[in-house]
Amino acid sequence: MMRTIISAAVLAGLLAGCGTAKRAWEWTEDAVTYDPASQEGPAVVWVEGEDYVGGPANQQVGVGRKDPASGLQALYGPALASRGGFAEWQAEVPQAYADARMLIRYARYHFRPMEAATVTVRVVSDWLDISRTVRLEDTGGWGTDAAGQWGIAEVDLGPLAAGTYLVRMTSETEEFGDANIDGFFIVPTGTVITAAELAAADRIHITGDGYEGLGVPARVFRQDQVEYLPFPVRSFSPAGRTLRATVRGAGGGTATVLADVEDLQINNRSRVFLVNAEQMNALPDGAYVLRAEWNGAPVQAIEIQLVGELSAAFDERLAAIAGRAERLAEADGPEAALYGADFADAVDFLTGAWADVAKGTATKPTLASIRRTLEQYESVTAKLNAGEDPYAGRTGDLRRAFWSEATGLLEPYRLFVPDGYTPDGSTPLVVALNHHVDAFLDQADGVVKRIANERGWMILAPGAVGTTEATAEYEGSGRQDLNQVLDLVLEQYPGIDRDRVFCTGPSRGGFGTYHWATNDPDRFAAIACVSGVGNWNREAGVLVERFAPMPTLILHGEIDTLVPPVVARTVAAALAERDIPHELHVFDSHGHSYENYAEQYFALTLDYFDRVAPPPARAPATMPAEEPDEEPAEAAPDETTAGPDPRGPDATMAESAAGEPMAVPLNAGADGH
Repeated sequence: MMRTIISAAVLAGLLAGCGTAKRAWEWTEDAVTYDPASQEGPAVVWVEGEDYVGGPANQQVGVGRKDPASGLQALYGPALASRGGFAEWQAEVPQAYADARMLIRYARYHFRPMEAATVTVRVVSDWLDISRTVRLEDTGGWGTDAAGQWGIAEVDLGPLAAGTYLVRMTSETEEFGDANIDGFFIVPTGTVITAAELAAADRIHITGDGYEGLGVPARVFRQDQVEYLPFPVRSFSPAGRTLRATVRGAGGGTATVLADVEDLQINNRSRVFLVNAEQMNALPDGAYVLRAEWNGAPVQAIEIQLVGELSAAFDERLAAIAGRAERLAEADGPEAALYGADFADAVDFLTGAWADVAKGTATKPTLASIRRTLEQYESVTAKLNAGEDPYAGRTGDLRRAFWSEATGLLEPYRLFVPDGYTPDGSTPLVVALNHHVDAFLDQADGVVKRIANERGWMILAPGAVGTTEATAEYEGSGRQDLNQVLDLVLEQYPGIDRDRVFCTGPSRGGFGTYHWATNDPDRFAAIACVSGVGNWNREAGVLVERFAPMPTLILHGEIDTLVPPVVARTVAAALAERDIPHELHVFDSHGHSYENYAEQYFALTLDYFDRVAPPPARAPATMPAEEPDEEPAEAAPDETTAGPDPRGPDATMAESAAGEPMAVPLNAGADGH
C-alpha cells in the first residue's frame, strides 16, 4: 500500500524521475537517535509473540498469519479479548539495565466506538515481581494488510538484572480487548525504536541483533515510475549486513538481480537502503515476486503487480465502455433494459478502482477485477455489435448490476458461472452474502471460485450497503433487492436447478442469511451461517420460531470474540427444540475471519448442501447396471448420527448447545427441502 515510508522527499525520489543519474544504491539519512557512547550497541531483547509459553487452561491462545509481522506470525488477538485472558512468554535478559523499558508491537482495530484496551504487564523472576498497566490504542487494523497497522506501546520497567524473566500480559478489558501481539522489545532507556521505522518494512525479521526488512511503495504500480525500492535495516551492534535483492515472475523464470551488496555498515542506526529499480522498466506487465536475502535472516518475499502497459491503454479502453454506457442511458428498448445497468456500473467500478491504482492503494484482487471487467465489457460490446447474446456460453467471474426497484439505486453483483454450466436445469446455485460485492469471491486468492468450478456450482454474490446493524442491510429495501437480483439471475440462467438454490454468508452475511431465510423460507433448500447466525439484536428464539423446517449448517470459531460462539450454540439449541434439521460445528482453533478458513468452510458448506438437498434435476449419465445374479441385500436404514468430523480424529465433535455430541436426523420435521 502506498504510504510515506521515510519522508516526503525520499518518497518523491522513489516514485518520480529525478532528472539526475541514479546510483545502484544509496542510504537515507539516519532516522533514529541512539546513545553515541554505546558504540558496541545496546543489549536489546526481542521476544516473538507467537513464542508464548502459556495461557489459561480453558482459553485458546492461538497464532495467526500476519505478513507484515516479524516472522509472518503474531499472537492471535482473542488471547486478550476479555478480562482475565492472558499469555505468557519467557525473556532472557543478557545484561543488567539501570533503567529498562518494554516496547510492545501490537495491532488493534476499533471496528465500532470503543475504548483502548487495558493490559497489565507483569514481569517476574526469582528476585523481582513488578506489574505495570499499559493502554493499547487503535492502530487502524489488525496488522494483516499493512505494516503501518502495527503500533508500539511503551512500558517503564525500571532496573532489571541479567537473567530469565516470565512476562505475563493480562487483559483488564471486559470485552473487545483483542490485540494481536507481534512481540516485544526490552531495551535500556535511551534506545529508541519507533512504530514508524518498523512500518517502513512490508516484510520484516526482528531479533535482539536488529532487524532486516523489505518494503515496496505500493503492491500495484507502473514499472517505469519507481526509481528506488526500500530495504529498511537496523543493527544493535557494529556487525555489518549483506543483501541480495531480486525480482522474478510469480510463475518462476530467471531472476533479475537488483542488488548484491556485502558489508553494509549499519552501526545502530535505523536506515533504509534504497536499491535502484531501473532494471524493472523493461519487465512486461504481470505478477512478480520481490525477494530480499539478508544474511542471518529468512528470505523475505512480497508479490507485486506491474501495470505499465495496462496504464498506457487504460484511458482509451475505459472511454469506449463509457461511450456505450452513455448511449444505453439515453436509449429505450431491450438492449438498454438488459445491459444499461451493467455498463453504468462497469464505468463506476473501473473509475474508482483505477483511482486506487493511481494512489497506490490497489490490491491484487482489485487489479484482477479491473482486467476482468475491461475484458468482459469489451467482449459484450463486440457481441452486441454483432447482434449476438453477449452472455450465451460465457462462464467465469462476471460483474453485472441492476436498478433497484425499491430504491432506484444502481446495485452491483458478481456471478460465478462454472465451466460445466449447461441450460439443462442441473446446476446448483449458492447465494453468498458478505459485507461487500467483492468480498466473498476475492478472498483467499479466489479459492471459493476454484471449488465451485470443480464441483459445478454457480455463485451469486450481491452487493450490500454498509451499516452498523448486522442485519439491517437485509431488511426492508435490502431484502427486496436480494429477492430482485435472485429472480433476475434465475430468469437469465435457465440451467439453474430451482430445487437446489442455497444461501450462505460469513459474519454479517451469516446473520443476513438467517434473516432472509426466515422471512422468505421458500427461496432456499438449505442455508449455511458462518461466524454469525440469528439476529445480533434480538433473542434468537424469536427468529427461530419463524423458521420453516429448513436444513441449517452453522460453522463457528471457538476463539471468535467479535461474534462469540455462544450465539451459535444458542441458535442451535433453539433449532433442536423445534426439531429443525441442523448441524453445528465449533472449531477450537478458529477465530472470526472467513478468509483464513475459506477452503475448509466452503467445502464443508457444499458438502452439507449436497447431503440435505434434493438430487439434481438431471442426474449425470452413467453406464447401465448389469443384472445381478442374486437378490440384492436389503438397504441399511438411514444414518441419523453426525458423520466423521472434518477437523480430524483429534478434534472435538460437533456440539449441541450443552456441549454434548449431537446427532440430528436430517429429515426431522422437514421434507428435505
